[in-house]
Amino acid sequence: MAEPQVQTKLPENAYRELKPGETYVPMVPPGANVPEITLRSIVFGLVMNVLWAMAATYLALKVGQGIETAIPISILAVGLSGFLLKMGLRRSSIIENVNILAISTTSGMVAGGTVFTMPAIYLLGLHEKLSLSNTTIFLHIALVPFLGAILGVIFLVPFRRYFVKEMHGKLPFPEGTATNEILVTGQGGGKNAFILVYSFVVSAFYTVLTTAFRLWPDEFTTGNIHVTWKEKATAAVDSVTGACLVIRTDVLRMLAPESVPAVVFVTAYDEYAISAFEVSAVDYLLKPFGEERLREAINKVAARIEGPWSSKFQELLGNLPSTDFPRQLPVHSQKRIHLLDVADISHIISEHRMIYVHDVKGQKYWTNETLVQLEERLDPEQFFRVHRSSLVNLKSGFEIEPWEDGRLRLHLKSGAMLTVSRERARLLRERMGF
Repeated sequence: MAEPQVQTKLPENAYRELKPGETYVPMVPPGANVPEITLRSIVFGLVMNVLWAMAATYLALKVGQGIETAIPISILAVGLSGFLLKMGLRRSSIIENVNILAISTTSGMVAGGTVFTMPAIYLLGLHEKLSLSNTTIFLHIALVPFLGAILGVIFLVPFRRYFVKEMHGKLPFPEGTATNEILVTGQGGGKNAFILVYSFVVSAFYTVLTTAFRLWPDEFTTGNIHVTWKEKATAAVDSVTGACLVIRTDVLRMLAPESVPAVVFVTAYDEYAISAFEVSAVDYLLKPFGEERLREAINKVAARIEGPWSSKFQELLGNLPSTDFPRQLPVHSQKRIHLLDVADISHIISEHRMIYVHDVKGQKYWTNETLVQLEERLDPEQFFRVHRSSLVNLKSGFEIEPWEDGRLRLHLKSGAMLTVSRERARLLRERMGF
């Protein structure tokens, strides 16, 4: 009996529902003997995994989102098949290319875990709250995805017949269809894929010239922009009406000196101070700041701008709410509501999705307000966010202990201890002058 032949193109009924009594014969029949798990597929799959994990990680860090690597990897796999065929060697079978994809497309998961999951663990402070060592965290990060992948494969087995056979032609699977068409091209020799491979090489060469040698900028610009006084006044109107105006410093540098608008930098970081000086910024507001500091900045803008817009800014200044921070805070304790003097608050902490208010005597209360709401309500000159999950009353009195990695520990009079994150520790040092 002759061995079933592997087809070079998909059957006519590959993407449509089967008629009653009709059967689907895949490109690789069940009895066909073709290379599957080979050294070629394993090595190329691992190489693609490493390369595309780096590429996906770079793009995730640059634009804040991941990419699906299946399609470009399938193009390269088919290109490899065509290249080997030209060299007089055996072309890769479609099953080998499927195995290459199975190995290499996990690169997107690696990038996602590296850029999004692992930083989230440290941003949430799980290693501090759960008192986990770095080794334990590493094992959690490594074993949980590994066991999840095994469970995913096990749970997919019972559904394979349903999705592959019974739902044939009913579900579109657009990405799978695109990848499938590319792999089918490779089965025919992979010659058509060379156009895509050449395009990939040209794109890589262009990127090297742009980013490494900086022969031309990688961002499109229309050139120097001359802003007239009328356009600058329109920007001021937008500011008065409440619109948020964000201006890039490189754009400001392209403006003529007489056309630069009145700019106030508002940021939580001090490393932009030099840029603010270079573009002649009116003021530099470093978060957190109080209302008096905001009034001072608006007065400077009003003094810089002449004409009717000066009165507009004075009107805006007059409409600011008066400084009226609460002196007491309603908090809960068992079935009672207490009016706690703000001056008696030691610190506020977010824990287990609850907001707890601690006083200087060590008493613990809870509130329905979020930490962000409390930070907005309370005097920023008095309350300082030492961590994403805690506020401290700077006037309550505490001892400061330098700690590892540039962080600080605050020993409060109430007996509690708070950890100040590295970034917030730097701001606290600047604020308190030590």
